[in-house]
Amino acid sequence: MGTSINIGSAFKDNLKWDVNVVAGCCVMGLDSRVVPGEGYVDLVIYVKPRSKYTKLTLEGDDLVFHTTEPPVSGRANESLIKYLSRLLRVPKSNIAIVQGLKNKVKKVRVHGVSTDVVLGKLKQGNHP
Repeated sequence: MGTSINIGSAFKDNLKWDVNVVAGCCVMGLDSRVVPGEGYVDLVIYVKPRSKYTKLTLEGDDLVFHTTEPPVSGRANESLIKYLSRLLRVPKSNIAIVQGLKNKVKKVRVHGVSTDVVLGKLKQGNHP
C-alpha cells in the first residue's frame, strides 16, 4: 500500500491557478484530480522520479506517477507523457504539461479524450 500524499497545499504554495469545477465533476476524490474542459481533460499528477518502477497509482485521492527516469533534461516529464499516451490511447502530441514543468506537481492537459474515458482507465488499474 502506498502512502497518501496531500498535494493540495503544494498547489497553494507553488502553483497559482484556478480550477473550474464543471457540473457533473465531483469536488472530492479522484474526480477533483481530473478536471474537464472544452475539448480537453486536465489531470493533476504528483510525479515521483527515480522510482523502482514506472506506474500511475491512486494514493488516497491523489494521482501519483512513479517513474524510473530522473528529473533531468525533462526525462521524467517525457516518461509521464509517453505513459499517458499509451494508457489513454492518444498521440503524444495530444498531451502537454501546462503547469509544473520543473515541479513534482503537474497539470497535464489531454486533448481528444473524454472525462469518462480518463476516469474509467484510471479506475481500472490495468495500466500499461
